[in-house]
Amino acid sequence: MKPILLVSNPASAKGRSKPMLAQALAWLKKNGVPTEQLISQQAGHLFEALPPLLKEDWRAIAVLGGDGTLFEVVNIYLESGGRPPLAVIPGGTGNSFAKEFSGQKLEDYLLRLTTGALQPIDVAHCRFDRQDGVGRAWHSNAFYFINVLGTGFTAEVNRRSFDFKRFGMFGYVLGVFATLAKLRPYQMRLMIDEQVIERPNTFVTVCNSRITGGNMLIAPDASIRDGRLDVLVVNAISRWELLKTFPKVFSGRHTSHPEVEMFRAKHLRLETDPPSLLTPDGETLGATPIEVEILPGKLQFLT
Repeated sequence: MKPILLVSNPASAKGRSKPMLAQALAWLKKNGVPTEQLISQQAGHLFEALPPLLKEDWRAIAVLGGDGTLFEVVNIYLESGGRPPLAVIPGGTGNSFAKEFSGQKLEDYLLRLTTGALQPIDVAHCRFDRQDGVGRAWHSNAFYFINVLGTGFTAEVNRRSFDFKRFGMFGYVLGVFATLAKLRPYQMRLMIDEQVIERPNTFVTVCNSRITGGNMLIAPDASIRDGRLDVLVVNAISRWELLKTFPKVFSGRHTSHPEVEMFRAKHLRLETDPPSLLTPDGETLGATPIEVEILPGKLQFLT
């Protein structure tokens, strides 16, 4: 059997993924699965350490960590021309993308490394104008994402929620309240395939998958296998109306609000005034204007 490359981030979920890594290694050893490890040491470390390993012949590359770790691995993998299939082992705070696959416990995800079937998964590619303070040394002006790309209000919430990360999932809710106090609409110009939409806007979320923030059903009808992006547009809305509607995102009922619109796209361009920060897969990277396209079946996952 070819070995598994297990990429992990012991800092995920405030360090709670560390004992999970020990459990995973014990299970893999017990079940005779040859495994080599790559442990992320700090931000940007994987961009140096992972590319040379992608040239080797692995049964799969398993990612044990949160959505941020998976975001890094996906970007490195695609930029380096990776070939082995990927597998996700949820070890973060939200684990939004992992919820696209069935599984309740660690063993469910580990079993996929030996018995899982290959499934093609769509990936979104985003280009942004490089500006001071919105890039990273190990990124250019483009990135891939597999979950959700937020702008406007949601991007500000994500940025502020880092201040409340010690509260776990509840930290995102605290970020919502902190951001509401300074809510301002953006002027938006959104080009979806052949359609042009211009209006005051609170936020736009470009979705490949259904869930964000761990348990928010932001795009109830999205699929990671349909070759389309689901685009959520929230028009200018009052603080009270946004606060009243926010709890509905956990069930997906927010899409019935008259100021919420859903579109589907293969390609889009988004411009905002003023420019908005971006939050791809829970990370903060880049700013509008952006162009996003869907890459159908770009990745192979063991599911």
